[in-house]
Amino acid sequence: MDQSNAQHRNVVVRIPGVVAVAALGEFNNWSTVSTVLERIGTDQWELRWQPGIDLRNLCFFVWDSGRIGGRVLRPPAYQLGWQS
Repeated sequence: MDQSNAQHRNVVVRIPGVVAVAALGEFNNWSTVSTVLERIGTDQWELRWQPGIDLRNLCFFVWDSGRIGGRVLRPPAYQLGWQS
């Protein structure tokens, strides 16, 4: 994904069937709680882009409905797009 628009837009990720999502990467020391995404629609979550986030290697920690704990999603297990 082209990161040239990243400073002006937030990133939207589509992950079906989860109740919470957090971004993971070197930018936040792989913390599962420091960069929580906001739900903006059915199966859609918004990441407020910050300098240092490498979208090419971004991972997400997701909490599924009805399950204890969570799981990590690595690319290409999710779809990214820019919020319009």
